[in-house]
Amino acid sequence: MRLIYENHNEIEEALKSFLPEIKESRFDSTYVKFQRKIGQQVLKIEFSENNLSPLYDITKDELEKLPQGSFTGKITVVDRWSAIEEIERAVELLRKNPDNSEKLILGMDIEWRPNFRKGESNLASVLQLCNGRDTVIFRLLDLVATERDRQIEAGARLNKFLKPNWEGHMSTNYLKMNGREPFQLPHCLINLLEDPKILKTGVGLVPDADKMWADFGVKVAGVRDILNVAVVSRFGRPSLQYLSGFFLKFKQEKSKKSQMCNWEGLVTEKQFLYAATDAYCSLEVYKRVSQISYEGVLDRIAGRDLLTKPTRPTKDNKSGKQERKIKIKI
Repeated sequence: MRLIYENHNEIEEALKSFLPEIKESRFDSTYVKFQRKIGQQVLKIEFSENNLSPLYDITKDELEKLPQGSFTGKITVVDRWSAIEEIERAVELLRKNPDNSEKLILGMDIEWRPNFRKGESNLASVLQLCNGRDTVIFRLLDLVATERDRQIEAGARLNKFLKPNWEGHMSTNYLKMNGREPFQLPHCLINLLEDPKILKTGVGLVPDADKMWADFGVKVAGVRDILNVAVVSRFGRPSLQYLSGFFLKFKQEKSKKSQMCNWEGLVTEKQFLYAATDAYCSLEVYKRVSQISYEGVLDRIAGRDLLTKPTRPTKDNKSGKQERKIKIKI
């Protein structure tokens, strides 16, 4: 069953109309179950917040009619030919807050070479961070080799990563043949990513942060996954492309060539622009959705003194999660 509504009040009134005939309902902020007797038949209704039609949405046709947009600020690419001092300057560039707001927020995204074999896992090869004015694109595999060079110069007894791929960059295969995860990145970049005072945001950023930990041992702090913002859970198509269309009023260039390119090899300026735009849109979408106050429909009804105290977990509730019940006297 799918419930369609225009606003909170409409769905609230619709649900409340069932209450006089409901004998017992299981009810919490994400799930509700109604059982209503009509004559000799029993009508059972179960739904969750996810089954409610969205408050915000944009159709594919509406998205296609929007003007195409992209990041218009400065893009800096840090790769195998960048000295440690250049990497440090790029990191400091990101630490500057262009709008002088209380908290620095960075749009963040990562890319890696597509996997076409089952069980194959390529390292994250590109990290893009945007503060709104500047976007820095870090070729992570190249920076692993740069950091190794720095350690050797400091006296560490390690083997150099010498053999790049035919485009002149480090590859997953070469690094894994000559080392093992997690590979180490330059300290200045690690400090930026692990700084909890600097927020990082993106769509699906939690799994991206997990991958940064698995590949490079970096615990990304200050993660704000846009998918976890309350209002986004009510959005019909919560992808960055549709969220950008709805909140930023432009569509991103999303060609398969850009999305499925070999990020470990030769990357064109157009593909770097695609990557920079993703980080920029992540930042701007988060700024907008984080300012929208949203209270779930079921949360609102639950606050109407209809709930008893949490009951003990039942035998049917194997997860051990406490249930709240509404008991209505007829």
